[in-house]
Amino acid sequence: MRAMACFTFDAAHYFPPGLPDIPWRGADTISRRWIWCVENLGSQWTIEQFFCSSTTPEAVIEWTHWMRKQNTALRGDEWYAFDETTGRIKEIRAYYASAADPSARICELVEFFPRQQRINIGMVPVFTPTAGHEERLG
Repeated sequence: MRAMACFTFDAAHYFPPGLPDIPWRGADTISRRWIWCVENLGSQWTIEQFFCSSTTPEAVIEWTHWMRKQNTALRGDEWYAFDETTGRIKEIRAYYASAADPSARICELVEFFPRQQRINIGMVPVFTPTAGHEERLG
């Protein structure tokens, strides 16, 4: 399996509650479970955004998981940690845009339109405490 070559032997894929047998541990397990999703759910993934750190072996993607056989989709993001020596994935932490609601055709953030709204990470606002909040900051 070519997918196994992307992971360290002891890689881990973490998920929010609701899926069976989580987390997925090991390159073989992660690869086989992804193949199961493709074969049984008709899974396809698209990546809407990708950010990679220039100082640490980490990256994050925003994605949509299309489950064609169920006529549904789930949106979320995943945070990746890479092995510094091999460059292989050693950890994935998945976060869903919302709870996997079986009654929703597409589970995603309500009233958020990703193709109309982009984040410029060079323009991150700096927190300035307002009156009454200074004491909480210590």
